[in-house]
Amino acid sequence: MLAAYGITDIGRKRRENQDSFRIDLEGGFFAVADGMGGMRNGALASRYAVDVLNELIIRKIISEVDIEEISSIIKDAIIELNDLLRSAIGNNSGTTIVMVLLEGDRAFFAHMGDSRAYLFRDGELSRLTEDHNLFALLKKTKKFTEEELKKDKTHHMLVRYVGMENPRPDVRAFPIKPGDKFLLCTDGLSEMVKDEELAEAMRAALGPEAILQRLVANANEAGGYDNITAIIVE
Repeated sequence: MLAAYGITDIGRKRRENQDSFRIDLEGGFFAVADGMGGMRNGALASRYAVDVLNELIIRKIISEVDIEEISSIIKDAIIELNDLLRSAIGNNSGTTIVMVLLEGDRAFFAHMGDSRAYLFRDGELSRLTEDHNLFALLKKTKKFTEEELKKDKTHHMLVRYVGMENPRPDVRAFPIKPGDKFLLCTDGLSEMVKDEELAEAMRAALGPEAILQRLVANANEAGGYDNITAIIVE
């Protein structure tokens, strides 16, 4: 049986919550978005992204489609979303997006930006997405230490996001197993709570609502520097 729970919290430092999430149990679609605070209409952009992407994807697969086509459908839908957002909200607006679509015995993931997806399987947590930000890009060069990069205030700068020119979403798919759980979250959680702490919370004998409430509390205790949003799907 498919179940999911989502939570969003303004955090301790921001005046506005610019995060959004979408849960569509019937369609098997789940998404989290983080509006870009340095651009216009961040809250509107994130809400637009999760709602419109849900509609685009479900509309495209509502009829019988080959499961092998779904990755291409998702990629095309995100590119279409990108153009729609630029037209509807403006070229100076942007948001991250991370989503999962459960179809049959497969999970399809896609993202742009630094909102993350994790898989919790057999007691272990693994990250499914790579951050599309300057930090991750520079880290690959191996010219800087992680500590040096974190001191640079520009390390959060996104290199891919919904609303950019020439969008390039990452899409992947893999078989799912009974008992799998998925965690989608914005960087307000992943920057404040280490992956080891996320895994520990997921291992707890708690329901998804209690797990997420615990993680939000941990993020706020660590500083709560950003909005905090997450979904658990099981």
